[in-house]
Amino acid sequence: MPQLTKKVITAFYYDNWDKNSEAPNNIFKALQNSIDKGDINVVSAYRYYRNTQIQNNLTLYIGSMLSFVFILAVASFIYSRLYSELDTECKKFKGIVKIGLSKKELCVVLNRFTFLILYIPFIVSIIYLWIGVLILEQFSVISNIPIAISFTIMLFILQTIIYLWINNSYKKNILNKVYNL
Repeated sequence: MPQLTKKVITAFYYDNWDKNSEAPNNIFKALQNSIDKGDINVVSAYRYYRNTQIQNNLTLYIGSMLSFVFILAVASFIYSRLYSELDTECKKFKGIVKIGLSKKELCVVLNRFTFLILYIPFIVSIIYLWIGVLILEQFSVISNIPIAISFTIMLFILQTIIYLWINNSYKKNILNKVYNL
């Protein structure tokens, strides 16, 4: 039967442990010789908290870069698809304009069309993002919600800029070809 060894555990609590690195560093310095010999093991909530913060920041940085690349790739794909089918769309809209569709109504149709093809995949990806954030929130020491909110706002701003650019460019080309401007 293995022999169990007796261990002594001493815990220290101090105010503002998540911001105060001085107290745990003083404890580590005072016990450095014993730590080096392997006689004791010191665990700091502050160091664990900071390591978790660094890991989350790195994960969020990588995720944000992937998100930006994904948004730009989708926008590029949609942009090229719209322009590859521009002539076909113009023929369709010329026929509808002859029946009585006004320029204002055509603009509304084009705005809705580009909005739907750009924002539906984006909204679905934001929903997946928040499902992941809320799942991680259950298992994390540090809350990711404030960063996820700011990141979501940045993604919406980027998506809106892309939408405005693609929508204006596409609408301008369609109107030029349909109305022979």
